[in-house]
Amino acid sequence: MMPIVVGPPGLFGKAPTHGDFLHVNTGARAFMAFDDWLTGAVEWAAARAGAAWPDACTKGGIHRSVFRWPGAVPSTHSRTPNTQL
Repeated sequence: MMPIVVGPPGLFGKAPTHGDFLHVNTGARAFMAFDDWLTGAVEWAAARAGAAWPDACTKGGIHRSVFRWPGAVPSTHSRTPNTQL
């Protein structure tokens, strides 16, 4: 069995005041793998949607998840729409 490693909480997300994603305490190897996967998924979606991507991306709903070991799981304390990662 792998030992449990506990560290400081991190933050990864968007805010209206920032043009790009916010990263705070996100240097853990597992999180970096999640970030790579998420980036690849968004790039795939953008390539597949082509010219329709900018409009689809800006008009899409608000989604959230919580990153916990062993990965991303839905948060249960929010009123925003949810996506299963």
